[in-house]
Amino acid sequence: GYKAGLFSVQQNLVNSTLQPVKQEKLTSYEVGTKLSLLDRVVQLNMSAFYYDYRDKQFFTYIPNIILGANALLVNVPKSKVKGGELELVVSPTEGLTLRGAVTYIKTEVGRFSTFDFQSRPLDVTGSEFNFAAPWSGTFDAQYDIPVGDEQSIYLGAGAFFNSRTYSNLGETNDSRIPAYAVFDARIGLASEKEWKVGLFVRNLTNKYYYTGVFPTGDTNGRFSGTPRTFGAVASFRF
Repeated sequence: GYKAGLFSVQQNLVNSTLQPVKQEKLTSYEVGTKLSLLDRVVQLNMSAFYYDYRDKQFFTYIPNIILGANALLVNVPKSKVKGGELELVVSPTEGLTLRGAVTYIKTEVGRFSTFDFQSRPLDVTGSEFNFAAPWSGTFDAQYDIPVGDEQSIYLGAGAFFNSRTYSNLGETNDSRIPAYAVFDARIGLASEKEWKVGLFVRNLTNKYYYTGVFPTGDTNGRFSGTPRTFGAVASFRF
């Protein structure tokens, strides 16, 4: 696989912030299986993978004589990912479907040196990728209750989990993003052939979490996740 080179899009105070990054190249290896068990009551999917990157594009900082440091993308000559995925779908009774998936990745930056947000030299050799949580997972359950010949009421709940990660290379404390879990729920009425209407709530517990953090001098900025959200959906197939 390939990812095109580009320029960082930001205000230009010094020309060093406009350094382009080269094309990124990925060679991936994957092995897995898809199994239907117990007369198709259970569907089990498993895979293991290895990613070999050349010139992977990473977010980091470089010194700036005016602002102290500038955020931008850089190329790291070599880096790699090892990991595995497991997905399980179970239908224990008529109308009930349970789904779960978990992913583990071990990311590793090759030999490389950069800077932190205070322009201090930082050796990131062997550290994790930024924004690459080692563990993540999803869970979903839905129960369909028939009403009439071709309609059913559906009740569903789901969850998403991310382990801790970092927004900058080097796994520094000021760039740490804590683990979080978010829960959702839904209810609605659906036709087997044509339409569906329903209500949903996302982030049911109104969990405060953030998906990114960026140091700015003596403070940290955060990209907060979406708070509890209510909504309605309607669809029609033709």
